[in-house]
Parts: sequence; structure tokens; C-alpha cells
Amino acid sequence: MQIVGDLLASLRVKPQYIAYSELSTQDRLARLSVGKIRKLGRVVAPSMVKHRDTPLGEMLTELFYHRPQPTTNPLPKEVSSYYALRRASVATWGDVAQLTPEQILKYSSESQLSDIIDIVAWFVEQALCSRRADDAEEDRDGESKTLSESVTAKEDLPETALDDLWNSRTGNINVRNFLRALQSLAAWGVREREAEQLGEILELKGDLVSIPADLSVAWDEFSQVALADLADPILLDVTIDNLVRLLFVGLDKHQRIVYQRRVIDGATLAQVSKENGITRERVRQLQAEAEMQISTALERNLFSPLRWRAADLRSSLGIAAPTMHDFTQLALDKSLRGISSKSAKLLRSLILRLAGPYREHDGWIMLEKIDIPDPAGIMDLADEFGVLLLADAHAWLASHGMRPEFHDVWLEHSGRFRCAGEYLMVWSRNVVDKSVALLAVRRKPADADTLVDLVGEGHNVSSVRARFFEDERLMRVNRTDWALRAWELEEYTGITDEITQRIEEADGQANLDAVVNEVVRQFNVKEFSVLAYTTAPMFLVESGLIRLRRDDEPFEVNGSLEECTGVFRSSERTVSLLISTDAQLLRGSGRSLNGPVAVVLGVVPGQPRSFSHADGVLNVTWPMTSAMGPSLGSVRVIATKVGAIAGDRVRLDFDIEDGRVSAERVPRKLDNYDKAEAIRLLTGISTDLDGLLDAIAEAIDTSSTNARYTLQKRGDAELVSLLPEPEVDPKLESTLSDLARIISRR
Repeated sequence: MQIVGDLLASLRVKPQYIAYSELSTQDRLARLSVGKIRKLGRVVAPSMVKHRDTPLGEMLTELFYHRPQPTTNPLPKEVSSYYALRRASVATWGDVAQLTPEQILKYSSESQLSDIIDIVAWFVEQALCSRRADDAEEDRDGESKTLSESVTAKEDLPETALDDLWNSRTGNINVRNFLRALQSLAAWGVREREAEQLGEILELKGDLVSIPADLSVAWDEFSQVALADLADPILLDVTIDNLVRLLFVGLDKHQRIVYQRRVIDGATLAQVSKENGITRERVRQLQAEAEMQISTALERNLFSPLRWRAADLRSSLGIAAPTMHDFTQLALDKSLRGISSKSAKLLRSLILRLAGPYREHDGWIMLEKIDIPDPAGIMDLADEFGVLLLADAHAWLASHGMRPEFHDVWLEHSGRFRCAGEYLMVWSRNVVDKSVALLAVRRKPADADTLVDLVGEGHNVSSVRARFFEDERLMRVNRTDWALRAWELEEYTGITDEITQRIEEADGQANLDAVVNEVVRQFNVKEFSVLAYTTAPMFLVESGLIRLRRDDEPFEVNGSLEECTGVFRSSERTVSLLISTDAQLLRGSGRSLNGPVAVVLGVVPGQPRSFSHADGVLNVTWPMTSAMGPSLGSVRVIATKVGAIAGDRVRLDFDIEDGRVSAERVPRKLDNYDKAEAIRLLTGISTDLDGLLDAIAEAIDTSSTNARYTLQKRGDAELVSLLPEPEVDPKLESTLSDLARIISRR
């Protein structure tokens, strides 16, 4: 027994199983390094284990016929189950030679097949190392030569020898005829078709009519060769199961365990460290060693089928694929075809790493270090109305490496778009933006009710309609319907414009009743709606006549700050406003504002103001045409930033000098707070309880004795319950306070 192939044949081990060890069946045993001997031992060990009732020494008889003395060498402590074997009086390699695999299993400390393989691999290594000197001596005598040493250049071989060599690998092909046909076709391709590469000849398949008659036979000879006859028989015969098993034969027990837990099972470093009683750094080392050995083995020709499957899987998955998609499952099933259920999990992990490597996260299989494409890239393709062609979105995704089968799934998964036939709408903005996109896709006007229904998010129609008036992209084309201004349709000017037109037709002053009646009759609107618009800041009604307000005629705001619920002048420059966090606020809707609050914030009709915050601006507006008074823009961003949820309150603190606004969440219940802190949350006022009443009175522009009654009257009952108990009845206290003010004025 001189070469590796002899040893494999004696143990009935298939030659391809040595691929991972970088050995050849023709390698001399005497020339193997200790490292390669150890790897070879791990290759042959599984086959020896199959012969459970045959002593190891009997299986390797030929390795020991020269020198029996090495069998007296003691077992090294590195052998698996060393102490268990010693307790069974197995102390030397000679003792091991008398054991069968069945007996070794009995003595194994963990009763694991991997332990038997470790022991057998050590035994083979011992046997091979003991023969190196003898085989090296024989090798010097030139008694054996490898195939590579005996075969000369192919030009020196006779035709029959070359054919025999080819046929040993390719079946029944007459290699000489095959090559002769190829040479003839090549010469014709170069001379007559100016071809330069073999592929160009193959592309001439559709041009067979023009091929000269004497080459038709050559073409048939060349084109009808069965691929199976040309293919490497080893790559045809080896099973995927065997390839997977071969990859891990070269790993020792600890490397296999770490690789299984870390790479296949996805366990953490801490888990594997604790399970095996080793440090995290040692886990890293073992994992790196295992991955390096497997990576090196995968580069060998024998493992080409695994690489081919990985390439097919990569082509099927692209940069990312939804795990449960039918196409993904089909691709995974195809990559696992022919594998046993026992090896399926291992191969699935292995093939995903080899194909990508891929990682699985949030229902997707995606390339490591590459995130799913950012939706912002497609959003940038949209026009000013938030609309783009669906085909453009698909083209963008394809250019970023995503398979066409997954485009629609990705668009839905992103949560940023809505499909409408051949169009795609950006769907991650506010309700007005979504309504604009819907109008752009529908290409016809629609009323606010219809648009809100199409958005389908439960928005308040009145609030949305009010926001339409504030958006420059939108205009009314009649009393109810809205259109895009870019369509250049005739704009419906609204009730205020109709009133203005009639005032101007009456030379600047018109009868109020006549104007109301005419607008009601002409546009079929409600009388109370027209009357409401006559109270807009742009109009002035006097003695039954209506006219336009002049610039030098200020708009008088009814009411005072002390009548406005939840509003406090918490400091000389700060106004605090407490608002409820409801569903409409969280959807981004604005809300109306009391006139006195707008005034103290520096807002008057026709003069809006913007208050900045970390994430944008908050607008306070009061259009001259508004019959509803001032309004506060959307506070959704600033409310969610402080963690407010439905049922909470948010206190907005406006700095009227610097034009900034901040927010603080106020929980629904304040039972867990002391009174001073609860009052601060509600009002923004920080002071001790002794001076609290005076501070609150000043913040709502009233007296201390009148504060409780004022708060109760305007709806701040929760705040009243937190104040110290009054010595007299609050109503009496308020009456006495009013009387004191009257007397003091006299």
C-alpha cells in the first residue's frame, strides 16, 4: 500500500471524498505531511466506523506488517474519551488496534459518533506516520510511479492510447473524430464567417443552410455529442448529501459544534461560550477556523455543484427576497433538491451563505451589509403631486438588483406607496398630499368627502376641507368640488368673493339682507353659511349695510384670555396652551384657536405667524376671509416627538419673543404626581404651593380671589381640584373680589 488511492480502495472510500484535503489519489503516503495525514485520517474514519465489528488493526493490516512496535506508543491525552478509554485498560495504540468501532462507542465518554471518528482518525494518523520511513525507502528505489509521472505529453501517445485516456473519462466518444470535426468547423468559421471564438460558431446554428455540404457531417459529429459523455463523471456521480458531509469531515468536534450553533442555528457568542465552557474569543477562533476550512474546500472542483446551485439561487433572489413569497420558496426548494431531510437545514444555511452571503431579517432574505432599497429613491422620481409611473418604480428597483417578482411586494412592504392602475402614488405624507395625488391620478375634480373616503384613514372631512383652502396646489371649481390649480380650470371664488363682488357692484356698500338673499338663491347655499361669512374680518357690518374693512379699521376680537380654557401666560414672554391628543391630532389635522389666544401670540387677521421647533415649524393663521377665526396648524410631529398618545394632553409653550415653540406630554391621569408638579404640567407654571394661586391668577389675567371661580367657569376643573382648599366659597370669593375692584375704582 503505497499511494493514497490504495488506502481508499482498501477501505472502500470513494476517491472524491479526499477533495477537501488537497490530496490526490496518486499522492505517495510517504510524502504526506503530518497535517495532511491528519486530514486524510478524518476522511477515512467515517468509512471505518461503518465496519462496527471489525477491529481497527485488521482494517489497516497492511499498514503494520513491517513494524509492529509503534502500536506500543501511548495514547495522547488529546484523544477524545481518553480518560474513559484508560479506565477500560486501553492505554496504547496496540490496545486501540484490538478494538472495534462498536467497542469504542461503548467507551466513549459522550457516546457520540463524532468521538469515534476522532479516535479512529487519530489511529489512522498513528498508523500512517509509522509507515512513512518504510514507504519513503521504497520510494527511493523507484518501485512505484504516479500516473502524472508515467503519462507523457499527449503528442507522444498513439491514437489508441489517447482515445483510451479520453474514454476512461467520457464514455464512448471517439475523441479523434470529435476533435477533427471541431477543427474543420473552426477553420471554416475563421475563413468564411470571420469568427474569432468558439461561441460564434455555436451562434451559427440558425445558419446551417449555408454551411457547406462537406461540413454537415462534421457539424452533426460536433453538435450531437451527449453532454453526459463530456461531463466530468465525478461531478455527475457525487450527491449533494455527500458534498455537504465532505465539507465537514475535516472539522474537529469543537469546530463542528461551534459552526453548527453559530452559523446554522444563529446562536450568540455568549450562548455558545456558556454551552461549551470556553471564552467568547475561543468561540470566534473556532468559528473562523471552521469557516476558513469550509471556504477553502468549496473552492475545489469537486464542490462545483454547490457553487452552481448557489449561483442559481443568487440569480433567483437578487439583493432581497420576501421569505414567504412563492418564487422565493420555489428557488430555495430547487437549491435543496436531492438532499435528505437530515441535511436540509445545514444545506439551506450553507447555500445562502455561499450565494450571498444572505441574512434573514423581518420576513426578508437579503444580502449581508446591503439594506433593502430606500423608498426615498423612488419618492424622488415622483412629480410635484406625488405621482409616478409604476413602470418607472419597477425600473428603479430592477436597476438596484431586485427581482421583478418582488417589486410589488417591496412597494407594499415599504408602506410608502399606493398603486392606482399604471400609476404609483407616494403615500407617506399627510392627508392633503394624498388627496392631491388622488386628484392627479383621477384627472377630474372631486369633493372633500370623496377624497377623504378614498384616502380611507378616517380623517375628519371638515378639518381636511379647511386645510384644502390653505394649499396652493388646490382650488375649488364649484361649491363642493376641488381640482388641481395646474389644470387651469375656472376657479370658484367662494362666498366671500361673491359677497365682495356685490359690494363692489353697489359702489362699496350694500344692503346685508339683499346680498345674503342673492347669494343664497344663485349658488344654492344655506343662509346661515352666507351670514357666517359676513362676519369674516374682511367685512364690516353697520346698520344693516355691509362693506369692506379698510386697513385703518382694526378687527375687534371678542372675549379675553381669562375665558379661554387651558391657556396661561406662564411667563412674561411665554404663552402655554393645553390641547387634547386625539385621533385627529395624531393624523395631522389642525384645529381652531380662540381669537384672544391668537392675538397674544401676535397673530391678527391677514398676518399669520410661524413658530419654529426642532423638527419644523408650527403655523398660526387667521385669513381675512375666515368666518371660523384663527387656526393652529398640525402639531402631530411635535406631539409624537414627546411621546404623546391618544388620550394624553400636550402643553405647547410659545415663546412670543423668539418665535419658538416647545412641547411637553401631559398624561391622561396625574394621580402619581404631587400637586405642584401636576399643576406645572397643566399650566407651565413652576412655583411653590404658597405662591401658586397668585401665579395662576396673573397667568389668566384675573385676581387671586377670582382665580378659582374663573378657572371653574372656563372649564379648567381639573386644575381647580389641585389648588389649595379656599377659606370661603369660590363664588362668594369671586363676588367679593369684583366688589372690591368696583370700590377701588371709585
